[in-house]
Amino acid sequence: MNSKCLSGKSIAQIYMQTQRLLGQQSLGDFMGLHLNLEKVFQDNMKKVGVTRKNNFIINTSNNPTKEERKRQIEENSLKYGLSKEEVKAIKLPRWRTEGFLTLDEIETDKLSTLEKLIHLENLKKEIEMRLTTIQKGE
Repeated sequence: MNSKCLSGKSIAQIYMQTQRLLGQQSLGDFMGLHLNLEKVFQDNMKKVGVTRKNNFIINTSNNPTKEERKRQIEENSLKYGLSKEEVKAIKLPRWRTEGFLTLDEIETDKLSTLEKLIHLENLKKEIEMRLTTIQKGE
């Protein structure tokens, strides 16, 4: 599902940010999971005897087999996974590609506080830009 909340970001940028959030380069052991990123990061920072580059744990062993990868994903799901309730409570911003929301649309209960602030700020910028255009024309 694409919420467009990260529009303008490349897959590489998102991947790099996820590496920073987890504190490790390899993300394969977390694919498809909804995670408590802070818990993973804290556990990774406590690890000793691992090879690090730019403070990221880097993989120095052979690539895991499909079975090993599946087992690790299951373990990480149990250890770091979010509950169904936590996942359901996540609200990603919904973006309109055409025009701006009206004040009535912004003030509905359908938007999170963050979404309301973003839409109000976008509306403010558009109004200021149009006012400047009008003032220059007079």
